[in-house]
Order: sequence, then C-alpha cells, then structure tokens
Amino acid sequence: MPSGYDFTIEYQGQIRGYMLAREGQLGRGQRAWRVENVGASIAQRMPTEQRYGNQPAVIEAPMVFKTCHRGYGDDQVRSGGRYHYALNVDCRFPDLVLPGPKKHSLTLPNSAHHVSGFFEMDDMVFAIAGRRCFAMDADDVVTEAKDFGAGKEASACAVFRGTASKFSTGARAYVAMGHDEPIYERAPNADPTLGWSQAANVYAERLATSKDRLNGSPAPNLVYWVQNDPLLSADWTTAYPVGDSRHRITSLVEMGVLYVGKENGLYIFDQDYQAVTVTPELEHVPNVWNCFNMIGWQGSLWVPHIRGLLNYQNMGANGFVVTPATPGSWTTDENPVRGRVTALAGDNRWLYAAVLNPDGNSYILAGRKAFEGEVGPIVWHPLVSLGAVECRALYLSGSYANPRLYYGAGYNAGYLILPRVGEDPIQDSNCRYETSGSLYYPAHSWFTPITVKVWKSIEIEGDYLTEARYVDVYYRIDGGTWRYAGRADRSPRDVIALPHDTHGSRIELRLDYTMPSDTLPFRLRSVVVRGAERPQTVKVISATVRCCDNLPTYAGLERRSGAEILQDLESYAQAGEPVKLTDPLGNERWVLVLAPVGEQESAQYGDEPPEILATIQMATFEPPDRPEQYETGAYGTDKYGEIAYA
Repeated sequence: MPSGYDFTIEYQGQIRGYMLAREGQLGRGQRAWRVENVGASIAQRMPTEQRYGNQPAVIEAPMVFKTCHRGYGDDQVRSGGRYHYALNVDCRFPDLVLPGPKKHSLTLPNSAHHVSGFFEMDDMVFAIAGRRCFAMDADDVVTEAKDFGAGKEASACAVFRGTASKFSTGARAYVAMGHDEPIYERAPNADPTLGWSQAANVYAERLATSKDRLNGSPAPNLVYWVQNDPLLSADWTTAYPVGDSRHRITSLVEMGVLYVGKENGLYIFDQDYQAVTVTPELEHVPNVWNCFNMIGWQGSLWVPHIRGLLNYQNMGANGFVVTPATPGSWTTDENPVRGRVTALAGDNRWLYAAVLNPDGNSYILAGRKAFEGEVGPIVWHPLVSLGAVECRALYLSGSYANPRLYYGAGYNAGYLILPRVGEDPIQDSNCRYETSGSLYYPAHSWFTPITVKVWKSIEIEGDYLTEARYVDVYYRIDGGTWRYAGRADRSPRDVIALPHDTHGSRIELRLDYTMPSDTLPFRLRSVVVRGAERPQTVKVISATVRCCDNLPTYAGLERRSGAEILQDLESYAQAGEPVKLTDPLGNERWVLVLAPVGEQESAQYGDEPPEILATIQMATFEPPDRPEQYETGAYGTDKYGEIAYA
C-alpha cells in the first residue's frame, strides 16, 4: 500500500495520494476498488464462413476456402473466392478445384532455337524453331519438315487463304525468314517434307493475315501487303513507313485495320496509310519484347510489353480505351507466377498467356473477362508450370478429337488437351491431368491481423480421395516455416487435427496433391480451418474516491481540500495522457483516467464538512509493441499528435 494513502497517481512529476470509499466511511470494510478485464471479439467473417459455424469467434469460428474461381494473386484474404497462386492446379470453376491439365511434351530433334511460331495444315501442326520447321501429327509423331539451312532463322509464320485462283485448292503456309532471306511457301501435301518453295526476292520478318491479304514487314520500319501471290514481289504493294528505323517491328495484327507493334510502342494505319502511334506511354521504354506476340481477342487488342500486358479497345472516332491486364500485377515477390508475358492465344472464353518470371521459369495461365465486382479486366488463373524454359509461342488447334493448346517449351514443344464441349475438363473423358501440384491459399486472419487465434483442425471436403489419390496439407503461422499437418485421403470429408500449440495471428495453407495416374482427377470442394480467437483484453479499474476537507489518511489529515482533490481527478481525465498509478497492493502501472468523473454526495454527519464521492475509471496503458514501464516524463507527442515513447 502506498505510504499514507490507498493509492497514488504520479503526473507531471508530482505524486498525490487518494483514499477509497468504504462502507459508512468508518475506516474498515471493503474498499470501493474493482478491476475488470474488458475485451471482445472483433473477428469479421465472410458470408460463406457463417454457413460453417455459428459459434462466437472466441469459442470456435471457421476460416473457409470454398471457391477459387475469382482468380489468383492475393497473399492475404481480402475478399472471397481468390487464392495466392497454384502450380499445376486448375481453379477456374466455382466451388471446384481440379488438377491442372497434363503437359504432353514433344521433343524436336536437332532443335537449337526457341520455338517462335506455329501453323496448321494437312491435319498437322507445324512449329518453326530457328533453321528448322517440324511437323507434329495427332499421334505425336514429330517429323523434321524443312531445314532452311545453316545460319538461317525463321522469324514468323502464317496461313494465307488468298482470293486468286491459285488458292482455290486450299491455303498455303508462309514462313518469314527476316530481312535478308526470302520467304518460304508450303503448299498442301500429305508429306510434311514436300510442298516447299522459296520466293526470289520477297522479304519479311513478321507476317499477319486477314481475309483477303497477307501483311509483311520487309525492313525494320516498313510494312506492305499482298492480295494475290506472295511469292511474286510485283504483287506486293509499296512499303509504308512505321516510325523510324531505330526500332524494329515486333508484331503485326489485322482487326479491320492493321496494327503494328514496334520496340517503342503500338502504331495503327489510318485511312491515308499513315502509321500513327497510339501508345506514347511506351515510347520512353523501348525494348525488343514490347508488343511481341500481341493478338486480337474478343474485339480488342492484347499487347504484351516489358511493363506488363495492356488491352487496347478501338472506339473509332473516340480514340482508344486502354486498360492494364497484367497477370499477378498486385502480388508479392513470394509469388513465382509473375513476370513478362511472352505469348498469347485466345479461345472462346479464355485468353491463354505464357509468363516468364525473373528466375527464368515459365507458366501458362488462363484468363477470362471479369464480372462486376471482380478484380479486372481479366481474372487470371495459373494452369501449368513449364519449368526453367521460355515459351515464345502459343497456338490453339481444333484439328483433332479434342482442341489442343500448343506451346513452345524452349527448343521443344508441347500441348494441353482441352475439353471438346464446354470448359470443364471433368465433362470430357479425353482430358488428362498432372499427377502432382500445389495450391497456395492466402493468409487468413478473420480480418483481425493483430489478435491471436488458436487453431485446432483443418477439414478437406472432396471427391475421389483415396490412399493413392491424396492431398498433403501444410500450414504456416505468421509467415514462418511450413509445417506438415497431415494427409487427406478420405472422401467426402477428412479432418486433420492440429497440434495444441498452433496459435498466431494469421494462418496460410498449402495443399500438395498426388495422383496415381493422369485420369480420374480428385475434386476439391472446400477447405475449412477451425479455431478460436483470443482477443486482447484491457484491465479497467473502477475506484470511488473520497473528496472532503480534513480527510483522514493513514498518516494524519489531508491538507488538500475536498474541492482540490476532486479538481485533481478531473484534471487527469481531461489531460488525455497516461499517468503512473500505484495501486493498493503497491503495484505500479501506467493508466489513462477516463472522462467523465462521476460525483455523488455522501452522508454528512453533524458539523463535519460535506463529502463527495468521486467515481473514476482507469484503463491500463501498455502498447503491445512496447509493454515495458515508462519513466516519468519519457513520453510526449510526435508530429502527428500521437503518443510517442522513449
């Protein structure tokens, strides 16, 4: 007990003591001093989580991952239906997670260059890679169709149907060889090595087709086109300049008008055949990969560049609407599925993109147009991981029993089988799946990143989980190391208990799946983490203080008047600063005296001076990051008006 008083308060270097009210103020009986722990849950749960448990968060609450179809890129839960990233996992469909599509790898013999393009004819898909062109049939038989010769390198390819009688028997394929080597033509032939011929003096580095013409780039800043025979130089138009020759043309796309991609940005030809720049924002960042492999999809242009991916929608006389659509643009550096878009291909509802990350690893993603309220304009999903290769070409083929998405994998190639009807691969028995992969969920905290939670179990709901087809579950707390929780190998629901010491502010989950074969995929329906919140509590002290003249203390009569004692208490409440309290047991702590100070008149006996009982409340004051006691005068306010501590 503080000397002479029930408790003392130190403020601005002065220590003053106070006496607590007792029954009848007779100096005995219970003192009017009470300490309570005040705290309440502030956990916020999404609507889906409400359906998995209705207990208060301090007893038990679920963290539910019900669907991932709203895209990847969130390292922390911000809204429902999104995830951090995935490797060989397909999360595109509501309330369903599947293994990613199987990568069918094709070795291109003697290839020593990146695959830079695909074209299709005679029920075969052809790939150009440096000095060679390869043909791939439905049975994955690879044939070297053409060797263009040492020192030669194919740069682009296109199929042109034309309007002249020469093309009435079918389309021809054209392979661009750069500015110094004439283009090649391939006529239809069942033998992939036959039908090849070369122009005498027609040059192009890039090619693009429309309904009735073939566009080419004979020089770094020139474009021309032909409507009849591309092998005849006389049939080509005058070459039109596009910008200056310091920056090469990287892509050509025709969508009603001709778009020309260059190292310093995008150009469009007006009605007078003048090339006009439409991307002044790219002129200050010229790069050989700007506009490389740009494509038209669903009525607008999709343009890769070293800063990301841009969507350009032509509004006619009203100009362009330009929207960033870069995959993983908001994610952290811990997410590997990010980087430069190297190739694009457009399907019915899905835009496929190859992404090369800073570590040299490539991924194929699928994106759809965002719905209202989603992160847009494209909702992206990683589908497969290609490993440490660069993908410079994507191509959709519809020639076989199922559509195929062909991709370049460094010097080789591969493809993914797509469903014949619809989008969901489980509707098509021809689809195949990767036998292993990982799904990373975002960190979840019930939107209370400071309060501690204790987690007790993880529930996996899914179909076709067995001892051979299973999901290994990992977790980590507050960004720490990954810990193994257990294996889910039972359907429709498997519960994995967590160790009793599993506690922290945020939890992350990782699911690693294993399948015995590339058929009959597991189907993940939901993941639920159950736990309880442990909100921080604050001690609130309630005290009733005697305020009167000639107040008896344990050391004699108080020299302050009752009005002065009451004025002291009110000054503490009005100051809004912490004061040092020494309680009846002699414990010291910092507290805030809360306004207002209550007053109640006590009974007056005879000629004794009147007495007021003042009720005050004091909240303990210890910031969580600096819990130590503070010396008098060691605090003040910083430039923002907040309490600052030494």
